[in-house]
Amino acid sequence: MPCHAVRHPLPFCVAVLTPSFFLFFWFVCRAPLSLFLLRCSSSQGLRQQLLDIGFGVAVCATSLLRFLSDHVNVLPLGVVSRLLHTHDVLLALVPLVENPPWTRRRGGRMEKFSDQRWTVVAPRDAAMMTKLEGQVWLTIYNLMMDKACRKQYQYNTHRKEVLIKVRRKIVQHAARRCQQQQRCGRMN
Repeated sequence: MPCHAVRHPLPFCVAVLTPSFFLFFWFVCRAPLSLFLLRCSSSQGLRQQLLDIGFGVAVCATSLLRFLSDHVNVLPLGVVSRLLHTHDVLLALVPLVENPPWTRRRGGRMEKFSDQRWTVVAPRDAAMMTKLEGQVWLTIYNLMMDKACRKQYQYNTHRKEVLIKVRRKIVQHAARRCQQQQRCGRMN
């Protein structure tokens, strides 16, 4: 193996595991599973398995992005530039916050993807944040609050408009949590 291939493996990870990769699998996997798929042929079963594996890989990609954002101060400048400019990770994560692919409704019940499987969520726990949602929020926070990233990232009007949607989501989430706590009698 050539020496230059081992020196900087991170730019390859950033190039392959981007939020757009996650969005591709989100649009494909969002369709509900019908009874037909339960009685499907082997090729259809393999196709569904491929989609499930792709969704799992995309979920892992969000964890890798968060890891990269945690260590942005020690990453090479080229990697940080790729994250902020080439792939514009901040703007790519906003659709994941607005319409999370790890939350769905099936049969009138809400399900969230947690610990590599879909679990039914009680209505009182609907506003609870999963690990996956936390990964996305931490990535956004890390990239917006890091001093080097703030110097490098240029906020134009389009970027400001898109990132303001995240702020609205924070306010909505906080309001929902307060309402739930009031219903449960936890707040005065």
